[in-house]
Amino acid sequence: MPSNSKEQKTCSFGRRSLHFPPRHNNLNVTSTSCTTGTCMKAPIFASPLEKFLESQKEKLRRLEEDEKKVVENINVFQMNKNTRSANTGQSGPTCSNCHRQERHDRLNCPYFTCHTSFHCGAINRHPEEKAQLKEYQKQHQDIKRVIITSK
Repeated sequence: MPSNSKEQKTCSFGRRSLHFPPRHNNLNVTSTSCTTGTCMKAPIFASPLEKFLESQKEKLRRLEEDEKKVVENINVFQMNKNTRSANTGQSGPTCSNCHRQERHDRLNCPYFTCHTSFHCGAINRHPEEKAQLKEYQKQHQDIKRVIITSK
């Protein structure tokens, strides 16, 4: 048998023995940031409880991010409603074309057709946007409930 540079060692039973490389820790304990005594070694193994707690923390963080996004969407509707409400303060009939209260109707309306409540401020005249706002509010309530139960 030709001689190799790496000889295989065998046990008394004729099987190969296993040789594992030594385990090296990624933390350098002698570094300047760890000389104050605040450096801790990272655990090599995380228990199932630790993994569960980490997953719950991550889930809670994602829920809080989702809540912020939904609240921002609700605030957009509320802010635009407040800025457009000046045109709804007048008395008189509301035009079914432009949704303004300027004492005209759709037959003699001088304005273009209103396509969104961001222009007219009348969310009741735009059922798709009203449904979207209700959906955001429902999502917000659901997320708040889940956050409270997970804490």
